[in-house]
Amino acid sequence: MDSPYAAVNPILKENVNGSVDLTFTLYYKIFDPDLMDFNVNPFVSMNLLSNEAKIKLKYRGKWHNLIIKNRVEDSTNYTFTYTCKDLYVNELNKNGFKVELDVELENNQGTITELATTILEDTDWEVVPTEPLTKEPNDTKIYSDAIVETKIEPLYIGTLSQDINVSKLSNYTPDELVDGAAQVENTTIEKGNRVLFFYSDVVNEKKKPQILCRFDESGNYLPVFVEDENGNEKFSVAYETDVNEDIITNACNYEIISPEVYYIESETEQKITNIVEEGFDIVDLFRGEKVIKSQKSGYDPDLD
Repeated sequence: MDSPYAAVNPILKENVNGSVDLTFTLYYKIFDPDLMDFNVNPFVSMNLLSNEAKIKLKYRGKWHNLIIKNRVEDSTNYTFTYTCKDLYVNELNKNGFKVELDVELENNQGTITELATTILEDTDWEVVPTEPLTKEPNDTKIYSDAIVETKIEPLYIGTLSQDINVSKLSNYTPDELVDGAAQVENTTIEKGNRVLFFYSDVVNEKKKPQILCRFDESGNYLPVFVEDENGNEKFSVAYETDVNEDIITNACNYEIISPEVYYIESETEQKITNIVEEGFDIVDLFRGEKVIKSQKSGYDPDLD
């Protein structure tokens, strides 16, 4: 920045944990020889650089997000010296340990529906329920959108050794889902089809693993890989990926409801590896977005 109002003596320090600290100095009064008087720095007069203000710094082609944590004035030289911390480190430090949760303060934790219902009490507004997984054909009610948490995971692919029954996990639908694709709620995927599994479900032998898949307008399962005219396997055009992240963007999450799989050292129990032929292969071309199911809590008599 070629300006008399620009920051001077910027120092960017990288810490051992990968975070960065930034210090810089700003003149809040600048002498103008043409006017023979001092001009006030607009960054100071407009209070643009106050404590907790967020700033961005580009250094060696990389952007850093920082937050101002301290400002020290030097009235002799008409300067302010600013100290900034990494924004993400500052946010992670807000752990909530000092928050007092009290019924009388009405700041207890709760689901978004519970909190919204409390907020809208004694008003003309109301919170409508989220859309059910299965609706009647003539259902014209207005529903709230379901808030679904997801995470990006690597994928495995396996050839089914038996038929599996799947159920749509939630109303979550990727924004890029192609129009005309069937929104199948419950269906059967036949033996012999190759299906995408999530890495954590395979490694941790989840009881009800998720799969990532699509169906055509008639409700038929669309394979991820197909053969070309030469008999070579290629990625199906039915599935689309984000070119930047290589993440499948137009498939939905389904949960295997039968056969049930368990992680038990017993020959009589079904394990996840038993529902596929010859194990799983890692997919290195793309990843998938897995729905995070809410945790269930229950009473444990051992805690009494």
